[in-house]
Formats: sequence, structure tokens, C-alpha cells
Amino acid sequence: MSQKICAIIVTFNRRNLLKECLLAILNQTHPVDSILVVNNCSEDDTLEMLRKEFPTVKILNLDKNSGSAGGFYYGIKLAYEKNFDWFWLMDDDGIADKCALEKLLKGLTTVNCGLVLNSLVVDKSDHKKIAFGYNYGMSVNNKSSKKIYKLVDELIQDTCSVTLDGLAQFFNSTLLNRKLVSTVGLPIPDLFIRGDELEYVYRIQKAGIKTYTVTNSLFFHPNPLMKELTLFGFHLSYEPMPLWKQYYSIRNSLFIDRVYSGYKSFLLSIFRKIIKSIIVEFTHNTPLKEKLSSLKVTVKAVFDSFKISSPA
Repeated sequence: MSQKICAIIVTFNRRNLLKECLLAILNQTHPVDSILVVNNCSEDDTLEMLRKEFPTVKILNLDKNSGSAGGFYYGIKLAYEKNFDWFWLMDDDGIADKCALEKLLKGLTTVNCGLVLNSLVVDKSDHKKIAFGYNYGMSVNNKSSKKIYKLVDELIQDTCSVTLDGLAQFFNSTLLNRKLVSTVGLPIPDLFIRGDELEYVYRIQKAGIKTYTVTNSLFFHPNPLMKELTLFGFHLSYEPMPLWKQYYSIRNSLFIDRVYSGYKSFLLSIFRKIIKSIIVEFTHNTPLKEKLSSLKVTVKAVFDSFKISSPA
């Protein structure tokens, strides 16, 4: 009996990017059985565009913006209840290569009991680069990656298989089996955004399930714009972001450290994030009020990281 696949895309106010994403799914060499768009209460004409241009696409309209975490929570939950066997997950700002799904499914034949496979996430504007960097061999039980690869050719040259065990880059062309969801549950909706994908990867790995990346299955995604800062001979990389996103980034990463690394690592992480926030803000030529607002957000994120419940 054939395995039914549901593609799940989470979107919010990005109708043009969503359209590109959907066209790429419809153009796959291996078709999906259904496409589900989780509309995070978009305020643009996303809904009208979907109904007019993609009448066969199923739409789950949420009554508020639940972020990436909430969107995938509700999307996977609905597809699971509809008895799909595989869930192919992605954000609306990514584009799957036309062979992406076909090669993910072929990757299943190279591993034993594969329940999760991810495409290699490539920089949308420069296909020679790996978006975010790929942590080969890294897992929740071994935080030291064999190597962080930033170039596609270097990764392919250094590895002897197209299916690699490491820190898969969820939720960017991530293929999950329903047995996995039965085992580890759903993403944590309270995480909202920034880190929700890492928590899910770690939870899966903690359950003894490998998170494979299929390197010839490509997914194109914007690369984050990182900045470098040097102070007293130390180099610091950071991603500029608005305060609201900074809050979730810090809060969620601390929660993940507390759950998956223990309190010693968690306390050290708090210290590092506060110091990093101070260094970044006070080396910028911004008004004192803005610097203090950033520090206030950091402190709030530290306290709120205790309020998130650990997955059952």
C-alpha cells in the first residue's frame, strides 16, 4: 500500500513568497497527496490568493499568529488526524528543488528505520553556500560537531554518503513519519518562533532517533545576515534582530539548554547571553534608552525561560 504524503507550509503575511513555495511543491518530480497551508492569521491577501490561485490546496486558518511552533503544531496535528503517513514541512520563505522530495524518499533506502530526513538547506541567493551551516555528526548527546560545513562542495567532497547523520535543519524541507510523531509528540506551540525547530530535533534525538540530511535533496532558503564584532581580541558573531524576536531567541535557547543540557550549562548560558547582550548593545552607537530596552528584554527572557513546560 502506498504511503500518503502531506506537505505542510506555515505562512504569515508573505503571500508572494508563499506562492513561490507552493509552485515548487506542485512542480515536484514525486507528487504529494495533499498540500496544507497553515495560515497564521495573515493580514495581507494571503487567503484570497490561495482561494483564487490554488483551489486544491487545503487551508487551516488560525485565529491568531501562533508563530512557526504553533503553525507546525496545528498543521502536523491535523495531518496526523487525517491519517497521512509522512509530513513534509517547510516555512513559506523556502523553495524546494524540483527533485527534493524524490531524493528524500530515495534517502530512506540508504538507512535503517528512517523516520526523519531533511533536505540540505542551501543559501537562496548563492547555491554554493549552506544556509545556517550544517553541523555534521552533531546531536543532543554530542554537542561538538565533527565540522560545521558552510560550502556545499566541501561537504560533498568530505563525506562518502548522500545521507548524513547530524543536526538536521528543521523545518526546511523536513520529512517526518507519523510513527515519529506517535513517539515524540508534536512541536511545543509556546515556543512561538526561534528555537522551536532545535527543540524538536533534540527531542527526536533524545528518543534515539537519528535526524538524517540527504545532501542531494536541496531546499533554498535565505541565509541569515550575521555581523561580526571584535573586542579586546575576541570575535563575536551575532544576528541583528528586532527586540521582540531577540526575546524569543534568548528565552527559547535558555529553555532548550535547561531541558537538554542540564542546569550547569543552563546557568553558564544565562551568563553568556547577558554578557553578549551588553557587549553588542554598548558597542553600537545607539541612544541609551535603546540599549537599556535591549537589556530589559534579555532579563525578561531569562526569567520567562522557566515558565515554559518541558515536553512530556
